[in-house]
Amino acid sequence: MNEYVAETKNLTKYYHDTCALNQANISIKRGEIYGLVGDNGAGKSTFLKLLSGQIHPTSGDLTLFGQHMPQKLMQARSRMGVLIENPGFYPQLTIEQNMEYYRIQKGVPGKDSVEEALKITGLLHIRKKRCKGLSLGMKQRLGLAIALLGVPEFLLLDEPINGLDPSGILEMRNLLLKLNEEKNITILISSHILSELEQIATVYGFLKNGYLLQQITAEQLRKKCSDYIEILVSDPEQYAVLLEQKLHHGDYQILPDRRIHILNADETIDTYSRLASDAGLQIMKLTRYRQSLEDYYMNLKNGGAKTC
Repeated sequence: MNEYVAETKNLTKYYHDTCALNQANISIKRGEIYGLVGDNGAGKSTFLKLLSGQIHPTSGDLTLFGQHMPQKLMQARSRMGVLIENPGFYPQLTIEQNMEYYRIQKGVPGKDSVEEALKITGLLHIRKKRCKGLSLGMKQRLGLAIALLGVPEFLLLDEPINGLDPSGILEMRNLLLKLNEEKNITILISSHILSELEQIATVYGFLKNGYLLQQITAEQLRKKCSDYIEILVSDPEQYAVLLEQKLHHGDYQILPDRRIHILNADETIDTYSRLASDAGLQIMKLTRYRQSLEDYYMNLKNGGAKTC
């Protein structure tokens, strides 16, 4: 079984003279929740549309489930579920009727697939409700239910929590985690709400102006952005010695302006304070920092040095 559900090599898409995606090399492994990060116009929706076959690349290679020939790609896409932009429904039809319409349109056999998708998304009990009366959160759930018809192995979701209230965001987060953990569905999700993406993604791809700036696992990102202590003391060299001797902590940096960054700072801030005061060192500054996904993205996007 191929390890990757999707791989691209120098994937490029032009809209007339505008380059929407520029030589992107992206790989998505089975079982991942891949968070696609980028501003409007960065190329996120273009990438999802290329994967789903809604548009075709200008150049470059695209492989899905190990297949890259045109006919094989069409077959591979039958193993995918897609929710890009706002899902369209017939407002006078019920949830169940809309689902049945899309089941037939997608060629998914068996009416029981409709019931299964509605059960997974928590819509089964209101399946007779007309779509014109649905809230935004329910519409997003219905869009996801349509994407889940046929039990796909790979879900493409473009801003699935956009416009949801806090409770709706929480429900969608838990649902996506459940699909990933219990159904082993690989998920590619783009979102502007980076604080939410940070809670579910296992891998990130950062896009800017059509370029892939970086692809990084959540674990690698946590190591780069783990808590650190910034301390300014009267004698940084002596403090560094104390760090190593008393706390057995050698992961630190003494900066040119004499500040010390204690990386992977697992102790309480009081512990680092007492280490200085017990040795008679004066503390001018002592602060704990943690770089968020949003901070990391902004630094990466602007070409700034990492602060952690």
